[in-house]
Amino acid sequence: MGQAEQTENTAERWKALETTPLLGLIGNAGCGKDSLIEAAIASGGGKLVSFGDQIRHFFAAYTLEQETGAALVERIIAEGQVGASRAPRFGSAETFERAIEKFVTEVLIPFEAHGKQISCFTQDRSEKALVRPVLEHGGDLISPLSTARHFALVDMALERGERVFNARIGRVHEAEMMRDRGGVIVEVRRPGCHPASAWEEASIRHVREAGLVDVVLMNAGDLAAWQAIGTRLGQRWADRQDRGRGGGA
Repeated sequence: MGQAEQTENTAERWKALETTPLLGLIGNAGCGKDSLIEAAIASGGGKLVSFGDQIRHFFAAYTLEQETGAALVERIIAEGQVGASRAPRFGSAETFERAIEKFVTEVLIPFEAHGKQISCFTQDRSEKALVRPVLEHGGDLISPLSTARHFALVDMALERGERVFNARIGRVHEAEMMRDRGGVIVEVRRPGCHPASAWEEASIRHVREAGLVDVVLMNAGDLAAWQAIGTRLGQRWADRQDRGRGGGA
């Protein structure tokens, strides 16, 4: 199936969107992914399990200056890359070593030059801009670790019959693993909302070009209308669960 067909919002794909227990979103920062999921959970229940949380936890001590850059690199090598061939973006130990060197010179040194203690979970826009390269490029380096931890949580939630949302899909293999579990991938677009970084632009493009986007949702900027879409997604799921328990027609 071609990419154009995969992103067409047909009735069949909308039904999958409304009834899937596993929903993953991609889109530029600020496009409305979080507000859509919040409305869906409020109306139909579910759990937010984000890839980003695993990455933020990994780098939290470093960005708060509770860990040195050298100690962080040692931990990345020991925990995030046991066997370089496991990393989807790195084919050998040599390329992984080069990626580490680039990460130190182009990300860690500039970050430390700011001399600020910043929480990886900050909601401040200026602080987000400073910590973003650490999380994006560092996230690539620890991808095997963060992916394994993430899907362990996802699988447990699915086994309990919970609906799971992920608003932070950033890599092709993450989308593929969601698809393997029956998940639906949604790209959220909002006019005037541009990528926050070159990494974000490339990551979304790679997922799209891999043919992994099932549905495209357009957020026109009307918050009430956008939340209504999320409410509908949640309510349709709740109705389906009620019918499954014999609570509906």
